[in-house]
Amino acid sequence: MLLVANWTPNSVSVIDVIQSKEIARITTGLSPYGIGIAPDGSKALVANYDSNNVSVIDLATKQETGQITVGEKPWDIAVTPRGDYAIVVNTKSNSVSLIAMNTLQVVKEIPVGEWPWYVALSPDGAFAYVTNNGSRSISVIDLGAKEVVKTIALDFKPWTITVSQDGSKAFVVNNDEEVVTIVDLTI
Repeated sequence: MLLVANWTPNSVSVIDVIQSKEIARITTGLSPYGIGIAPDGSKALVANYDSNNVSVIDLATKQETGQITVGEKPWDIAVTPRGDYAIVVNTKSNSVSLIAMNTLQVVKEIPVGEWPWYVALSPDGAFAYVTNNGSRSISVIDLGAKEVVKTIALDFKPWTITVSQDGSKAFVVNNDEEVVTIVDLTI
């Protein structure tokens, strides 16, 4: 199963990859973009940019079961490998919303840099790395402490991010030059 966010008409398509066809279309909030899936495959969370919330989707029934209010203009979302938290990047409020997956409630709003867009997790799920396009930095969030523990200054505007399997490097799209820049996370 593959999930695809449809900015308009405000939905998520469920794709059967074996049959190569859409098997369901689920209505969401306004302008869905980022999707995070629980490790057990039971639910997906969808960041709805223009309604400032996250849709909760039951993947068995293929229905939206609720919405969670988050910060302004949520864009990207990641779920920890253990499935305990979802991290939602709120671009306009310069924050991330930390959602407890067991209660589906925001447990903390964590301030980050200016115009954050994307999030990636360390392989063990202990840290979240948020790209801040406006302040040219990466915020490092300790998910146990639920706070930013480090800000990595960059000389470019970061966009998307992924972390190496050993957690030592981040691969970041450099929005200024349209190249991938490798950032050492061990410093």
